[in-house]
Amino acid sequence: MPSISVLIVDDEENVRSALRRTLRKTGYDLLFADCGRAALELLKKQPVDVVLSDHLMPGMTGLQLLREVRRLTPYSGRIMLTGHTDLDTAMAAIRQGDIDRFLTKPWDDIELRVALKMAAEKLQAESENRRLLGALQAQDGEAACSGEPPENGQVGRGGEDATDAPTPGAAPVTAESAEAALEAPKLVHSRPVSARILIVEDSRTQAEWLAEVLAREGYEVRIAPDGRDAIRQVRSDPPDLVLLDMILPDMDGLEVLRIVKARSEDQFIPVILLSVKSDLDSRVAGLRIGADDFLAKPFADAEIQARAAAMLRIKLLQDQLRNAKSQLEKLSVTDGLTGLYNHRHFEERLREEFRRCQRYSDPVSLLMMDLDHFKDVNDRYGHPFGDRVLRETADLLKSSIREPDICSRYGGEEFAIILPKTHLQGALAVAERIFKALRQKTYPIDLPAGDPSKPSTIRVTASAGLAFFPSKDVTTPELLVKFADEALYRAKREGRDTICLYQAQSYRYDAGAR
Repeated sequence: MPSISVLIVDDEENVRSALRRTLRKTGYDLLFADCGRAALELLKKQPVDVVLSDHLMPGMTGLQLLREVRRLTPYSGRIMLTGHTDLDTAMAAIRQGDIDRFLTKPWDDIELRVALKMAAEKLQAESENRRLLGALQAQDGEAACSGEPPENGQVGRGGEDATDAPTPGAAPVTAESAEAALEAPKLVHSRPVSARILIVEDSRTQAEWLAEVLAREGYEVRIAPDGRDAIRQVRSDPPDLVLLDMILPDMDGLEVLRIVKARSEDQFIPVILLSVKSDLDSRVAGLRIGADDFLAKPFADAEIQARAAAMLRIKLLQDQLRNAKSQLEKLSVTDGLTGLYNHRHFEERLREEFRRCQRYSDPVSLLMMDLDHFKDVNDRYGHPFGDRVLRETADLLKSSIREPDICSRYGGEEFAIILPKTHLQGALAVAERIFKALRQKTYPIDLPAGDPSKPSTIRVTASAGLAFFPSKDVTTPELLVKFADEALYRAKREGRDTICLYQAQSYRYDAGAR
């Protein structure tokens, strides 16, 4: 990540110098201004990543400045330096989202570095979140473009069957699914009302006071009196935030921290360490292990409320980022029209299954299936109806196969099903089950009122080709596809609504009575 730029705003030269000395070896790009208006002039010329401002300054207060920073550059981190007498003002600013954090004077050097580190991580997470949202929006745009004929028309067997569905390589996302995906990652400044906080504190008096302070903010608070109970609660019902005392009766607080932070990366649980101000070594060790923040005892109500609110916003951001990544990964392998896997994912999974079968001498079968006369369906009843046929056929396929089987939309009206650990007879049983369901299925037609002469439903049949491994001629996944495809061509040539098998000499298989 590029170097983080930090603008320091304070009307006192000695304060600016002290901050320069504290931060000169941190790697941040430091800029300085002696008042709010000078800071705004600088920001108009050069946006920065983080603004660290004193509150009490002549002309424009730090809070007024940071509110303006929020308006001008909403993604910039905003930290305010304040005295103990201004805690209520700072807390109100936290709640309103005007600032991300405040530090009380005289500041603690480690606390200052932690605050800037948190601001940098938040900036990075927000940047990644915006990138993912842009990718989702781009996929939405591509899907919308691919939905316009004739660019997306996929010609079927021998050019006879076509559909206006997205091409195999098109972005596997619909406008609706992309819009739904974009809802989750929106960033908010308000605290999560239902957030759950775990207090790990052996002092009953201290724990109950912390619980009461945080409960006033609407949080659900639980207490663990020792390290083992804390670990048990984190594993059984993970909280959104942990407040961890460094000194516990049964184990060291740093040991608890290691266990909490050793959890899978798919769940971010922030931890705020509670320590005495003189315990510098433990604080540094905790931050190195992975603690996200610390509070030095004694601390005020407003301070613990503000720290919890700030940390929960980062937690929310990380969760949204993880959800956006998960959604993007899902959309990247899914066909937008049918909800099946797309062509690209089919090829990846087929290579994986083929390598596995070669290594362990397991069988694998491939069923290629194409809807018969699908171009006539589109021409006669319209493309929206054809899309509905494809969607309902996909649902039928999913309900006819096992959980380990991999069903994909191969292209146009063609589907491909990978059947792991399945011999020829097992694959034929799956194909027969699908064909039986297809022959029984009807697709309702929306007819104009008062026209009983036309049928109200139609049936759509399919042709299928089947190849399997191990087989004499099948030595690569590409050949498995080639031979299943050739068998499918033969099924088309021999009258459709049938299954052809590929072996050394392919032959036709009658799939039950029609």
